[in-house]
Amino acid sequence: MRKLRLFIIPFLLSMLFFNGCKKNMVDEQFKPIVNPVIPDFATQVNASVHGFITDENGEAVEAASITTGAITVTTDEFGYFKISNAPFAKSAGFIQVQQAGYYTGYRTFLPVAGKETFIRLQLIPKTTAGTIESVAGGTVTLGSGATVMLPADAVVVASNNNPYSGAIHIAAHWYDPADMETTSLTMPGDLTGVDSAGHLNVLQTFGMLAVELTGSSGESLQMATGKKASLHFPLPASIQSIAPANIPLWYFDEIKGVWKQEGYAVKNGNSYDGLVSHFSYWNCDIGLALARFSAQVVDTALNPLSNVPVVVTIAGQANTSRVSYSDYNGEVNGWVPANSNLEIIIPAPCNQAITIKTVSVVNEPIDLGTVKVNLNEFSAVLEGSVTKCNGSPVTDGSVIVTGFGKNSIINITNGSFSVAGIFCPGTYAKFIALDRETTQRSDISTVQLVSGTNSTGTLQACTSTGGSESITYEFTAGSPITFALPQYLFGGNFYFLNDSTSINAIDLLNSNQQVIQFSFVGPAAAGSFPISNNRIMIDGTYYTFNQPTSATITSYGLVGQFITGYFGGVVSPINQNLVVSFNIKRDQ
Repeated sequence: MRKLRLFIIPFLLSMLFFNGCKKNMVDEQFKPIVNPVIPDFATQVNASVHGFITDENGEAVEAASITTGAITVTTDEFGYFKISNAPFAKSAGFIQVQQAGYYTGYRTFLPVAGKETFIRLQLIPKTTAGTIESVAGGTVTLGSGATVMLPADAVVVASNNNPYSGAIHIAAHWYDPADMETTSLTMPGDLTGVDSAGHLNVLQTFGMLAVELTGSSGESLQMATGKKASLHFPLPASIQSIAPANIPLWYFDEIKGVWKQEGYAVKNGNSYDGLVSHFSYWNCDIGLALARFSAQVVDTALNPLSNVPVVVTIAGQANTSRVSYSDYNGEVNGWVPANSNLEIIIPAPCNQAITIKTVSVVNEPIDLGTVKVNLNEFSAVLEGSVTKCNGSPVTDGSVIVTGFGKNSIINITNGSFSVAGIFCPGTYAKFIALDRETTQRSDISTVQLVSGTNSTGTLQACTSTGGSESITYEFTAGSPITFALPQYLFGGNFYFLNDSTSINAIDLLNSNQQVIQFSFVGPAAAGSFPISNNRIMIDGTYYTFNQPTSATITSYGLVGQFITGYFGGVVSPINQNLVVSFNIKRDQ
């Protein structure tokens, strides 16, 4: 017995030593933050936020729901929204974006009292990566190599926590940390997070996953108490050498709008593996100390650069990129990594980038003041004037423009507008003026951009919308269904931003729900044009045509006249023939 005790004691001591070494290895990789920032989610500031919501093809998303707190607005036909003078948390203001067929989008920003923040957000389609049976569990694998593994009998119905039995449909999307331009545009939040100590961090991402589970009847599912799923995050070759052996896992907090640390992932070859107890967005990140950053960017003639992306990156570490968009006055504001050598750039068109500053940052706020940016041949000014039908100046309106960088919005002041921006030489800008007082607009105009000043002349906001329309659809196994006035409100919009047409109907008697939506790509003319994404939404369900399908447009009128056409084909997932015809007035 004494010999046995002599054996056990050294064994237990060795195990304690081993576990202590493991903890120390992790502690060495993730050192505590000096002078940490405690986030303030209780204090609110009144500010404004506006911007553009696009889909995976960069097309405007119309009628998306934008929510912050108790305020909800919808995007217009340009994908534009604005929330004015609303309360936001001091450390993290954010909006939630919902659109049928897409993951819920989130964009987080640092609000400034009395000022507007401009944002861009690209939605990600929610597609099923695979289906498994709950009784057996299983794994689904994405084309990127990311995987989601569920154990047997591991899920419950989210609404009531009852055990679920049946098919589990797993929707998943991997965000590539080597492609920060796309990831920054599509990811939730703004890569700030609260660590396990309650401190606010900026995050260096090594990959993230969006995962949602639904049952056979469309019900939302979650992991059962005590069960965990396994996530596999592939590591791109460009960041494998700097990826630590262990890394914190973070999930996106949909209440506060920031990432929250929960557990760790372990490096296994060229990937990370981690266990999670619930589903949301999950992220492999190193937490970094942060500092508040602000600047005003102007061109060499001191014109503010509006709506342009300003990218801040730790020198030599692309996966630390953080993007803020300048407001109407060229001002940017946000959190950046502290104690670092930072490179600040403006991504210009034509696949080039312009370095505007390199700076060393410590644990203190940094204000660069006014920074002059020499955009060389990429610099231009767009200016003009806008009048009402009677020739008087528009005093409350804006101009939406494309081809001048990305979609931008310019305020009209006393009947005129002027904005400096970036463009690719030889491109054309398309623009339209909107009068908020009369809800009228100008015709679409085009100008070929040159360096220097480009004048649009005088635009007259004198076009109204309206009309009577109908849309009819019929499946093989059903009778024709027609949407018509007065129950339904119709939209027929030509998007000058990307040469496409969107058609939809909203049920005015049932919570203003959108009941049908489709679009096709092509000019505002008669002809045959492909259906966008080869799909149509009817009563909340997306149907995909099994073969490439085009709409035949028999008539395409001017604003206020009719767009008439039809299309059809076999659709999934029901494998029935669908025929759609429409005759609606053009609103835009």
